[in-house]
Amino acid sequence: MVDFTKSINNEQMVEALKALIQRNHEVAAACRAARDNAASDGAGQLAELEQMHGRHVDRLGEIVRALGGSPGENENEPSFAHKAKAALSGLGPGSSGLKGLAESEQQLTGEYVRTVDQYRASDEIVEVVNQLLDDSKSLRDWLEQQAKNA
Repeated sequence: MVDFTKSINNEQMVEALKALIQRNHEVAAACRAARDNAASDGAGQLAELEQMHGRHVDRLGEIVRALGGSPGENENEPSFAHKAKAALSGLGPGSSGLKGLAESEQQLTGEYVRTVDQYRASDEIVEVVNQLLDDSKSLRDWLEQQAKNA
């Protein structure tokens, strides 16, 4: 098994990765809320963005398990709290939608980078984070453009 950490203990890295899983759930819930209010031409992209966050939850969950942790009760389903937080943060129905979602995506990207830096992640975790960020780049770019046009 690959050692996924350098000088940080697994428990701290597990907690940091679980926080990223939670944020991905929140952003996925925000994608659903924005999709419910989107024009049909943007709904497909928002659905793709939501699915992408689901893949990221799965991948981060794999790493958490490899480090001996548990990603959560059911890491594949956002909780009511995730849905409520998305709605209360101005990302739910009747909100500015795409602008708030674009900001949330930018914040999540920053959280990935801070997690890698703050916890001195191993090369393996850095590689996974870079893959997740690369995976989301085209959709983030699309979302930012849509938010500017909104």
